[in-house]
Amino acid sequence: MAIDQCTRCGKPGDPIEEPLYMGKIEPLIKAHVCVPCWAEWANQRVIIINELRLNLGEADGRKQLKDQMWTFLSLPQQDE
Repeated sequence: MAIDQCTRCGKPGDPIEEPLYMGKIEPLIKAHVCVPCWAEWANQRVIIINELRLNLGEADGRKQLKDQMWTFLSLPQQDE
């Protein structure tokens, strides 16, 4: 089933098929983000980790990366 409108690019597209290993937010990402935009995020993620010198072994580093992902992909707000 195709995505009606990707939150990042605003176009309809193919959904992400591969497992993302993102826990509870994986279904949300797969329902709102198309494959090309997810690939764009994968490249941007590396840049963000390096530029901000994030330590993903710490909760704060993971939270910063998640916040950046949320903004980059224009995902709908959710309660944590």
